[in-house]
Amino acid sequence: MSRPIQLTGIAWDHSRAFPPLVATAQRYEETHHGVRVRWEKRTLDEFGHKPIDQLARQFDLIVID
Repeated sequence: MSRPIQLTGIAWDHSRAFPPLVATAQRYEETHHGVRVRWEKRTLDEFGHKPIDQLARQFDLIVID
């Protein structure tokens, strides 16, 4: 059996951003076996302190609102 694909994403820690992403990832995992999506969150202020190119090296998915 092959190892699952692990994707890591980062999003804004806000109710209109984070919970919908987690719910969508759970549904995606149900329909795409072997893919796992793990979301991390950070405050809007934290997004301002780390350049996007650094986030892009660290995460597979980046949601900017």
